[in-house]
Amino acid sequence: KTARRVALRNAVYTKFCDGEVVIADGWPSGAPSTKAAHGILTSLGIERSALVVTGEHDRIVHMSLRNVPHVDVRPVADLNARDVLLRRHLVLTPGALDQLQQRLAKAGGED
Repeated sequence: KTARRVALRNAVYTKFCDGEVVIADGWPSGAPSTKAAHGILTSLGIERSALVVTGEHDRIVHMSLRNVPHVDVRPVADLNARDVLLRRHLVLTPGALDQLQQRLAKAGGED
């Protein structure tokens, strides 16, 4: 588990160093809307692949982006290094950023 955490930490660090991380808010919350969710990505200048990371499993965001090609949605708890490196951009919700910092700061073998 420690090796996996280090791999995830390095993958996220690489994304930050390369300027491929964006923090975005305003995702659809009432009903799924592919147009609104894709509009957020487009307004951020994300034209290639992206991984959208949410704090908790967000069914609405997942349903909004499931038909957008090369875009994946994962909660922080399910995040791994492969997912981060597979997509060009890493898009975090504000809540996901806090949880990701806590997850990567954990010491020892707990996960």
